[in-house]
Amino acid sequence: MKRVFIFIILFVLVIILGFVFRCESSQLCSGIVRNFNGKNRIQTQTQTQSQIPIQSQSQQNNQNQSNKNNDQWPTVSVNSFDECLLANYPVIDSFPRECKTSDGKIYKENIGNALQKLDLIKISQPKPNSLITSPTTVIGEARGNWFFEAQFTVILVDANGRELGRGLAQAYSDWMTTNFVPFDVTFVFNIPSTATGMLILKKDNPSGLPQNDDQLEIPIRFIPLGSNLLK
Repeated sequence: MKRVFIFIILFVLVIILGFVFRCESSQLCSGIVRNFNGKNRIQTQTQTQSQIPIQSQSQQNNQNQSNKNNDQWPTVSVNSFDECLLANYPVIDSFPRECKTSDGKIYKENIGNALQKLDLIKISQPKPNSLITSPTTVIGEARGNWFFEAQFTVILVDANGRELGRGLAQAYSDWMTTNFVPFDVTFVFNIPSTATGMLILKKDNPSGLPQNDDQLEIPIRFIPLGSNLLK
């Protein structure tokens, strides 16, 4: 019985060795190996190709977003609120207004000394940096002690400080108070050659003492003399 079992084992080994010998001397095994390796290569290439479009799509989305931002906010040199405004960057409606560039820089609008004088005098018309024409009307409110005999002087000058016109602001109600009193004034002025100027609202100072002087200064814009807009 043992001999029969040994004989069977030897017979199986002979068959296996014969198959290996034939495989080495023929194209049978090489074909099997090639098929196996080919499937692996195809699978690897498929996995690699499936990853490429995902990466490319992500890069394309980032590029499109970058191009969109560049189209919306072109790269220009910005060093002031006016330049930021001209470049069409978003403006925050605060007081003073603020303009924010795409790289996070914030520029504040020049409103003269309106913020410092806010508890003494303020105007609702014209707003700082508004474009005005002649005649112009100034409307606002001031503390009663800004007036004398219910009035104070308003002067308009160009960018060189040359006076263009003036008027007397008149209180609407009793000015003998420390509360805010509404006022207005309308006056004509000469058209300047400069595009900017200053509206000056001078506190009336009957004492003549320098320490009692005060004034509100608001930057203003004009259509300058000789501009095509005047023709």
